[in-house]
Amino acid sequence: MTKDKTIDTILNICRSFVKTEELEEQTLEYLADDQENEVIEYATGHKLISICYQVLSLDKTLIQSQIYARLAVRSRNIILRSMAMFREMKVIQDAFNEQGIEVRPYKGVVFAQHFYKSLSLRNSVDIDFAIRLEDLTRSHSIMTQLEYEEIKGTLDKTNVKKSRAYYLDYPWRKVSDRGFKIIMEFHLSPAHKALYVPCDFSQYLCPRQKERDELHSDFSLTEHALFILIHHGAVDNWGTLMHLIDLHQILTVLDTSQLDDFIALAEQARVRKFLDLGITLCERLLETSYEVEKKYKISQALVDRIQEDCLQGRLAGKWSENRDKLKYHLAFRDSRMDQLKTIRSLARFGIYKKLGL
Repeated sequence: MTKDKTIDTILNICRSFVKTEELEEQTLEYLADDQENEVIEYATGHKLISICYQVLSLDKTLIQSQIYARLAVRSRNIILRSMAMFREMKVIQDAFNEQGIEVRPYKGVVFAQHFYKSLSLRNSVDIDFAIRLEDLTRSHSIMTQLEYEEIKGTLDKTNVKKSRAYYLDYPWRKVSDRGFKIIMEFHLSPAHKALYVPCDFSQYLCPRQKERDELHSDFSLTEHALFILIHHGAVDNWGTLMHLIDLHQILTVLDTSQLDDFIALAEQARVRKFLDLGITLCERLLETSYEVEKKYKISQALVDRIQEDCLQGRLAGKWSENRDKLKYHLAFRDSRMDQLKTIRSLARFGIYKKLGL
């Protein structure tokens, strides 16, 4: 029963954040009744610590509560860590631009800056950069000069396509001056190549012949939105409530013209059905509504199952190790042909057989 009350409490906080309802009396009573361990644990799993702190700070009856004090400490650490990552993001990008190499950040702190207008409302785990395949080998010397170290394997400079960096990511680590562990990853595409998502960052970076002072530092808002849709929807199946709040921010920050462009990009990347699923989950769990017409008719029984799995935390972890998560991915592909292409791709990587699909 406590788990159900905790979920109801967190959902009420999320709805309050997106301005669909105020905190209910039972929520206030639950939060003041020594239930902070359950709430903080659940909020941490769904990456909602900063959101909870923001909402609870607006209610004077909770200022003296134990949960408020604990959230304040955690939220402060998130802010300091986000500021450290934002500074490092700028340092890395400047270093690459000096060498005439274009890298652009996406997700994480740059998404928070654009769609939340604040680094304090979103818990960012790492720094993600888009990069071209031909620039990966040149990245090594720059990152070592910046005192980063390779993690999860080294880059095979003689054959990059045999490296983890080609199909997944190229991660680096550094400890900041304030003791924060900074994880930075280069990506060639916003999704693992085993998942058939026809979207590559080379489509969105500047033409290769651009001069150093002509390199762009950022993606457009609609491109940022697309990359979040691919990661949260196609890769993670809207597995946390934070994913849904991110989608809500996208749908409310983009204007009508930008939304049209965003939907067109989703169609091009073959992830439109994931968008429709995300909107449906937002409408159900956040009790919101949007001026976006859905394209696909989705089984309500299937939405019921994925909604329950999201709330119960069963969609956490890597998609490549979660059989149900991968089954959802296949179920929400835009077409049967997309499903077949994904299955063939998964089979090439040995994932389809590994999970017994």
